Formats: sequence, C-alpha cells, structure tokens
Amino acid sequence: MRVKLITDSTSCLGKEFYEQEDIGIIESLLRFDGEYKKDISDIERSDFLNRLNKMDLYPYSAHADFQDITKVIENAISDGYDEIFYIGVSNKITSQYEIVEFVSQEYKEKIKITLFQSGYMGSSQGGMVLIANKMLKNGKNVDEIIEILEANKDKIKTIIISESFKSLFKTGKVRRKSMISTSVKYLEKFWLYKPITEINQEEGLVNIDKARGKRFALKKAFKILSRELSHEIEYDLIFSKAGCNKYFSKIEKKMKKIFRIKEVHFWEASPVVIWAIGVKSIKFTLIPHF
Repeated sequence: MRVKLITDSTSCLGKEFYEQEDIGIIESLLRFDGEYKKDISDIERSDFLNRLNKMDLYPYSAHADFQDITKVIENAISDGYDEIFYIGVSNKITSQYEIVEFVSQEYKEKIKITLFQSGYMGSSQGGMVLIANKMLKNGKNVDEIIEILEANKDKIKTIIISESFKSLFKTGKVRRKSMISTSVKYLEKFWLYKPITEINQEEGLVNIDKARGKRFALKKAFKILSRELSHEIEYDLIFSKAGCNKYFSKIEKKMKKIFRIKEVHFWEASPVVIWAIGVKSIKFTLIPHF
C-alpha cells in the first residue's frame, strides 16, 4: 500500500527535503504586500527576513486556503496513492488541523486519510515527519507509526531563543501579560532580556525563562534540556535557520557532550514560523533517533 505523507509548512523541513521525499505540503498564509501569500511557494524568504524586522506590526497569518488543501489531496489521488497520512500542526497555535479535517471528509469515499495531531509546530512537528518518513521506508504501516509517535511525543523538545520580547509581541500571538514577570515588569532594561520559549502540547508557544543576552540564554537552555530529557537514548539534533545561525556550532558541540547525538540536520525555518518566533531567533530541537 502506497502512503502519501503530508504535513504543514510549519514543519520547517525545507522545500528541497519535501520535494526529494515527495512529501505533500499544506502551506499557511501570511498577509504580505497587501495580499495573502503561501508560506513557501509565494514568499521570497530572504526578502521576507530583511523586511520583517523593520515592521512595527507583523503581518496577519491565516490557515491554508481550502482550495490549496484540496489540491494536495487530489494530487495524491491522481498520483496513485492508496492512503494519505497527515501530521498536523498543533491546534493550540492555529486552526489549520481542523480545516484539513473538514476538507478530508469530502474525500473519505475516494482515499483513506489518516490525520494525526502532532501537538507541536516547527521542528518538533518536523521531527515527527522525519520519524514517520523513515518508518514508511522501513515498511511500517500508519497505525504502527502513530503508535511510535505517541510513545515518543514527550521525548521531543524544541528550544527557541528570540531576539527580544518585542519581536514576539509583534505577532499578536503572545500576550504581554503572560510573558512579563513582576520582577522586571517595570524596568526599562526588560527589553534587553532574551526570551527562552518552547512549543509544548498543553499551551502551544510559551515562555519558560529569560536571560540577559543569548549566551546566558543558551546556558539556561542547556540546563533545561539536560534536566527534562533522558540521557539513555540516542537523539537527532535539528537546527532551524531563522536569521541567527552563528551559534549552531557551539550548540552542536554542547549537545554532543550532554546527549548521544546520532544525526544533525539543518533546515530553513519557513516564513510563518519566523513570523511566530521572531527574526534572528535561535531554534533547535532534539528528537529520538530511529
């Protein structure tokens, strides 16, 4: 049985990887230059990075267009696939999963479609896609893959260090009240702090700590990962390029000291993910190695 793997552009696996592995992409939208544009297909990434940081308010985002979702499904049918396996973005962050679920109902007589709620976005979601892609190549069926993904959800961790709290507030997705502790609430120096955030299944994108400068933020991030993840298993390390790549070698070196790292991946964060976490963010993920 041929299974078509589909995910969202929020998975941050890179356009070349999607094409190479024949993975369908459902692209989120950003209102940019007066019109809604698809996350990967319609937005020139380097131009977007340059312009985004200069904006007082970030563009509006939206879930994928109904017609675009329909096209991805119909392409899988016309290409002769027997089943679609969609690994979706967290419904704590966007309603895109529900929209895909709604559209899928129209095709239940034409092709089997299995939807899986990842509970994540970004490279945590992308990590699940990597695992699923490997499992499909190894002959696993969709039910077996879902069992593996469910068993490993709590072993996946993404850390994000943003340039500033201001960059997060510009999206409108992160509320100021939830990000500012009383100890720094009224200090002008607050804006010098680097927020340390994660994407978790309970709350979506959430602040977990802060530090003066990225180097101190990384030290805190390493401690968080060391405390919360097992040291007994092998991991893959995924970097998402979001405009600040100079710390990657240091992070890789440190992660290899703390954990057993098997593979290292470097992917370009999509525009909508950069929109969510801020320009010049540092973003890296650990997933179990398969």
